[in-house]
Amino acid sequence: MKDAVWAVIAIMGGVCSFAGDVQAPSSLAVAEAQCSIVYQNGQEKDSLHFSDGLSYEGAESKITRYEPKGTSALITAVYVDKTKEAPIGGEYYEKDPSQYRRYILSGEASYEKACGKNPSPATIIFTDKGGRRYYKGVLKGYLTCNKDQTSKKLVEITIMLDEKFVDPELAEIREKFKGEITGRQATILRYDLIEYWDGRHKRVYQALMAHYAKNPSVDSK
Repeated sequence: MKDAVWAVIAIMGGVCSFAGDVQAPSSLAVAEAQCSIVYQNGQEKDSLHFSDGLSYEGAESKITRYEPKGTSALITAVYVDKTKEAPIGGEYYEKDPSQYRRYILSGEASYEKACGKNPSPATIIFTDKGGRRYYKGVLKGYLTCNKDQTSKKLVEITIMLDEKFVDPELAEIREKFKGEITGRQATILRYDLIEYWDGRHKRVYQALMAHYAKNPSVDSK
């Protein structure tokens, strides 16, 4: 009985959230080595992908500050690009560390201030959550580089989560029913889950209605 109930929870965990209903994750310690930052490059959008990891000691590309509060969070991060374009096309690893391109995500528009003491952080306003899979948000801040005198405005961020991530609300429900459960407890658990998902669906419905009230035309293509 209990395994079947938690199988339903795992399936429902893939339901997405909408803006206004997304609380910042309490920690990014469960983040995989996947974090995409989209930034404005002139009139075009470009992106960086953290490939060296975010959650283990010694990683050169990493989130160095993360402070969640409600639906937003303060963040700073460092990205080290060790690749170099080959003369005949393609890329290879640069052997000289002084030639690495080091990017800093922060609230500072200059690299010197971004890598100094106590740089102001960038801000994430979380807008979407895909169950235990990812978080998405709008970024306010800059991307600066040690090899570039210009700063690029940040646009958005996607943080992928691994399978160890558990929705805090579901974790609280699960905490009540450890080990074997009785038929009566199974009934209580069923009602708790119905109330949980009913609340989620209502919030999603309200977010959709608010969205379509401002955007009445729907493209059917």
